[in-house]
Amino acid sequence: MSCKRCGKCCKNPTINLDVPIDQDTQELSRWLQGHHCIPVKMDGNILGMMIPSICEHFKEIDGVKACAIYETRPKICREFSCQQ
Repeated sequence: MSCKRCGKCCKNPTINLDVPIDQDTQELSRWLQGHHCIPVKMDGNILGMMIPSICEHFKEIDGVKACAIYETRPKICREFSCQQ
């Protein structure tokens, strides 16, 4: 799927970690939600955290909002599955 320049991958991205969900993970989840207001979801071995921010590289380029480092963006950005 080609980039539609919607910015979903740049605004409040969710990071999914494939980790065993155990007591430590549940405590981390409570800490992130309770002390830092970071939304967290747990599903099987996936811990998902929404990062409440906009990427510093999401900028206006030639009158259009886009990733300023698209060609060299990190793996997590390249693997983002846009549902739009």
